[in-house]
Amino acid sequence: MDPESRIKELGLELPPSVPPGGVYKSIVVTGNIGYISGHGPYLGDDKYITGRVGDDLSLEDGKKAARQVGLALLRTCLLYTSDAADEGLGVDLGGR
Repeated sequence: MDPESRIKELGLELPPSVPPGGVYKSIVVTGNIGYISGHGPYLGDDKYITGRVGDDLSLEDGKKAARQVGLALLRTCLLYTSDAADEGLGVDLGGR
């Protein structure tokens, strides 16, 4: 099963791409290792989940923020592998 189908099956909704906040690439691949940077709990429309668990956020809200970061990382990986496949680079995330 390809990653997009599995995401759909799990009922996950990937957030919009994080807008660049500096001079960096969101993912750089060297060999078979991908380095991802610049992700946070982005909700879209320049909105982020902000705060510190225990001070500004409940534990549940902290978990939601962490989940949002994970989904953003997944989106970046999927966009990269899709672009790489279009360019014939042969990047594989286990299922493509």
